Formats: sequence, structure tokens, C-alpha cells
Amino acid sequence: MKKVQIQGFSQRVKCLRKRSGLTQRELADKLCLAHNTISQYEAGVNQPNMGILVRIAEAFGVTTDYLLGVTEEKNNNQEAKTCLK
Repeated sequence: MKKVQIQGFSQRVKCLRKRSGLTQRELADKLCLAHNTISQYEAGVNQPNMGILVRIAEAFGVTTDYLLGVTEEKNNNQEAKTCLK
């Protein structure tokens, strides 16, 4: 099955990780993922399944809609400082 590229997901994860002061390894450890997984997400080589997408959103306090580029609001109460260029 062909994967659909999630518009902006890679950039948003990288931006949120950097703003949180985490390395890729630290974020992977926090999410209980292999260390190279975050690198693959940020490079657009791989994409998370729905369960991991939810875990990433919870780790950064944002909605899955924000991670997927559906909305510019990080959560229901806060406007996002966009991570997209």
C-alpha cells in the first residue's frame, strides 16, 4: 500500500522537538521508539502510525490536527507559532 505524505508533519515534529530542547535520541526515548525513528520522521522517510502520532501530540501538548497540518492551532486554547516556513 502506498503511503500518503503528511504535509508539513516532518517540519512540525522537528520544530517542536528543537523548541522543547530535545535531541532526536531523547525524544525517541521519551516515546519508547528506536533512536533512528525520529530522524526518519523528520527527514520524511517514514511516517508514524496513528498510535504513535497520538503519543507525539501528547508529548508536545499539541493536537494531531496540528501535527498533520490540518490547523495552525497547537491546541484548542492556543494559536500556533507556525513551524512551517
